Amino acid sequence: MAKLQKQYGESVGAVEIIPNLKDDMDPEKNYIQCAAVELYFTVDDLIDRPTPYKQHFNICWFYLDQPFTKSGKAHGEINEQYIRRTIVKTECNFPYLRKRIKIVEKKVIELTPIQNANALIEKKVQLLKSELKVSNPNTKTLQMQLQGSLLLQVNVGPLAIASLFLNEKSKDQYPEEDRQKLADSVIDFERTLGFAVTLNKKLISPEQIVLQEELEKSYKNFKAELGKHSIFTARKAFNIIET
Repeated sequence: MAKLQKQYGESVGAVEIIPNLKDDMDPEKNYIQCAAVELYFTVDDLIDRPTPYKQHFNICWFYLDQPFTKSGKAHGEINEQYIRRTIVKTECNFPYLRKRIKIVEKKVIELTPIQNANALIEKKVQLLKSELKVSNPNTKTLQMQLQGSLLLQVNVGPLAIASLFLNEKSKDQYPEEDRQKLADSVIDFERTLGFAVTLNKKLISPEQIVLQEELEKSYKNFKAELGKHSIFTARKAFNIIET
């Protein structure tokens, strides 16, 4: 950080390093936003880039999420959490010879709490599918994903998200299109989990049988809890007809 401040300070004057853009930035001051970004893919992109290798080379689209709530706080409960997503395109593809590449395109979108919840589920699905698609599966990283999905059910876990946004009582609180999209993502997550649990069973050593039994038990409970919400039955039937 100090190196950046010195480098640019010599040419433009005092520079303030910030992780996120602020509403009250002084137009007379110089700012450098310094934050981590993630790879940005559309659904079609992921079809063309099925392997981890293809998802990490010749990349020019990235995104940065900035959490906020209507109350003014950065973080809140999952049903209060909005996301301001900044999507950028670089002039050249990464990896590249230069460490810094000019941004040539930028767009900002805001995700509502239910859209943010859907993005969280989609990311989990993407991570699981990446584990399933490699030619030589890594049991360590596969089990990390499974344990995080099935054995560590916290307030922002997939089951909690489904119960909060997709129960009958919340039906009129969120747009039906968003509810259906989230339900479809959770169904995709459920199916992908099933494949991952089955794959893990084929890979484990004898001393990991107890872990496998816990994963299978948790997966069965996960499916049973989802079955309590009518929207999943309706969306599964709809997707079969569509197919």
